[in-house]
Amino acid sequence: MLRFLRINLGDADVAPDLRAAVAQTHAGQTGTRHFQQAMIWERYPWPVSRDQLLAGNAAEMVMESQPATPLDPPDASDHAVLFGKTGSTNGFGGYVAFIPDEDLGLVILANRNFPNPARVDAGLALIGAVLETGQRNQP
Repeated sequence: MLRFLRINLGDADVAPDLRAAVAQTHAGQTGTRHFQQAMIWERYPWPVSRDQLLAGNAAEMVMESQPATPLDPPDASDHAVLFGKTGSTNGFGGYVAFIPDEDLGLVILANRNFPNPARVDAGLALIGAVLETGQRNQP
């Protein structure tokens, strides 16, 4: 997961075609009320408020149809963006987020399915603590 995160931050030496493919997954394809939806990632403006991040990860966003507006052209800028994705199954949950401008990313894996708000709050707390202490690129 750390290599995956480093590749997404652009910190790993990978083949140019892989780098281009990863960049395509970052491009916002549609706009929603709370974020831009990319191929994999939810794109939030950085800095993002806790309320906006929680709204974008709310059960209604996951379980109900939401209005979306196509972006033409797709938004390929990585400037001032938090990329995030929650995921879970019966028994575990995870959260991956990264902020290219801060050269910062995190992976949270849990062996039980914590609700999205708990994962988002833990992620924001970790991001805030790292930014406050200035300890980036630490193993």
